[in-house]
Amino acid sequence: MDCLLTGVEFVKGWQRELFIAKWSMHQLLIECPSVYELMASSHFKWSEPPELRLWRKQTEGNGHKVELEAFGPKDNLHVMMAALKNNKLDFKGDEIPLPLNKDIVEWAIETQRIMHTAKLPEGVKFYNLYGTMCDTPYHACYGSKNTPLEELPEILETEAEFFCVDGDGTVPCESAMADGLNAEARVGIPGDHRGILMDDRFFRVIKHWLKAGDADPFYDPASDYVMVPRKGFEFDSHTEESIAVTKILESDDGGVETTCKQVYIATVETGSRSSDIRAEAHAHVHHKPGQTFDSEFQVSTVGVAEGRDRGETKAALDQVMVEASEEAKAASTKNRRIVSDKTCYLRH
Repeated sequence: MDCLLTGVEFVKGWQRELFIAKWSMHQLLIECPSVYELMASSHFKWSEPPELRLWRKQTEGNGHKVELEAFGPKDNLHVMMAALKNNKLDFKGDEIPLPLNKDIVEWAIETQRIMHTAKLPEGVKFYNLYGTMCDTPYHACYGSKNTPLEELPEILETEAEFFCVDGDGTVPCESAMADGLNAEARVGIPGDHRGILMDDRFFRVIKHWLKAGDADPFYDPASDYVMVPRKGFEFDSHTEESIAVTKILESDDGGVETTCKQVYIATVETGSRSSDIRAEAHAHVHHKPGQTFDSEFQVSTVGVAEGRDRGETKAALDQVMVEASEEAKAASTKNRRIVSDKTCYLRH
């Protein structure tokens, strides 16, 4: 959306003179079908639709007021068309009109519709790997409360402020998972859009799925967890606690008891008939990859929850995550003194 309205500036500062200027890039993208096709689809049921947001000055009697307006995927096109209505390209003294291309818009909408309804042939297995843990632009806002827009064409000369969600820096997790196909598995890999291609875990998961080479000793379904689609408000959470043993207290027989490879499960089912909530968490104790001693191990907890009330569903997930994790730690740290370093990943 921002590309179509203002262009792309790949390099800032004096070096930008060595590349295509942002305004020139903008005029090229106006005729580029792939950019239109990458806009948020109005066919998809977003948990929170991405928005075009505008701070605008509104005349009211003898004065004015400033309001924040928001437009989702189903109604942002008319705003973009109005902003680009008088957009022109100067070429050798001639002015060439370049508004938002309605033909490409219709083409892109039909392409999105076809992809939304596409299915794979029977016998084809589909897997989805996607990047996570990077701030990813989601909502684009033009103007501010102190400097509102008076006319829509002002957008073209305004820098957008982006509001971010979890993703790979380019594609939000929700979009990356929204293939609409019957996936065998979907796994999130912490990393950016291209960086995950150099991630060891990325290739471990692929080799595991392809059954390529010897079995990977580091592949663990509890930490290389799978995300599956569900209905209603849904949340997935994954925590990893790195437990460093500062002192081992021996048991009566002189040994140290380990509880690795055990799984601890906590579940919650609550709500009324109109608002059922289900949450479940699995905690798994294991050594860190490459760790052969009892000086350090991990508690990985994977939780999922679904329900019709967002707040209650999230609370139920938090409850089972804590219960499963605490049970695993209590069993695993028996006869040990420990300190922990906790990393938490949350998606919805």
